[in-house]
Amino acid sequence: MSYVEQTLAGDEEIIMRARFNWTYSFWHVFFFILGFAPLVLFAWGQFGLGRSFEDLALGYYVSLFAVFLGCLILLLHMIHLWTTEIAITNYRFIFKTGLIARDTKEVSLGNIEEINLQQSIWGRIFGYGKMILRGTGVGVIELPNIDNPINVRKTMENARANRNKTVSTQMAADPEPTQNAAADPAQRIEPAPVAPPAGGNQAAPQQAQAAPQKDPGIFGVLKASAAKDKARKEAKRNR
Repeated sequence: MSYVEQTLAGDEEIIMRARFNWTYSFWHVFFFILGFAPLVLFAWGQFGLGRSFEDLALGYYVSLFAVFLGCLILLLHMIHLWTTEIAITNYRFIFKTGLIARDTKEVSLGNIEEINLQQSIWGRIFGYGKMILRGTGVGVIELPNIDNPINVRKTMENARANRNKTVSTQMAADPEPTQNAAADPAQRIEPAPVAPPAGGNQAAPQQAQAAPQKDPGIFGVLKASAAKDKARKEAKRNR
C-alpha cells in the first residue's frame, strides 16, 4: 500500500496521481547506455579485429567499471521514481519522496495560494513542464518535468473550487449559534436589592457587630477593684 493510501482520511479519496515525463529520465538512461559503449568497443576490437584479450585486458576492466557506474546511476534514479508519489485528493495535495527516509510536503487545497506553470519550447513539444506551488505553512513546492502539467493544474483548480464550495455549503447549512442568555434582557437575572436596616444606617451588617473588648491589664483590674470597694462603702453609709 502506498503512502498516500495509508494517510487517507475517512471520506478522503484520490482524484489524480501525477507523474514525471519521460524526459525526466533522459540523462540517466543516456549515461547508462554510455557506460556500455567502451565494452562494446573493446569487444569489437577483440572479435572483429582479431586482437587478443591480453592486449585489451586493461580496456575491459575500465569498460566494466563504466558499466557499473551507468547501472548505478540508472538504479538510483529508478528507485527515486518508484518511491515518489504526487497525488491530488479532495482535501489536499501530497508530494512524497524517499524510500527509507521520507520527505513529504502536503498542503490543504484551501491553503494553496498560487499554482504557477513554466514550460519551455521543448516542454511544449514533448508535453512536460515545471509546476511551482506556494501555500500557507509549506512555502514553495517545485515539481520538475511533470507530464501533462496543464491537466494536472486544471484538476487541482477544480478540486480547490469543489472544496471551497463544500465548505461554504456546510457553513450555510449549520444553524446560527444560540444567543447567550445574559445578552437577552428578558432572560437576564438582576440581583435583588438589599433593603437598608431600620434607622437609616447604611453600614453593612459586618460593621454593626460590636468591636472586640481590649484586655484591661493589671492596672485596669486594680482600678476596677478599688471602684467596687468604694461603691460598697458608700452603700454601707447610706444604710
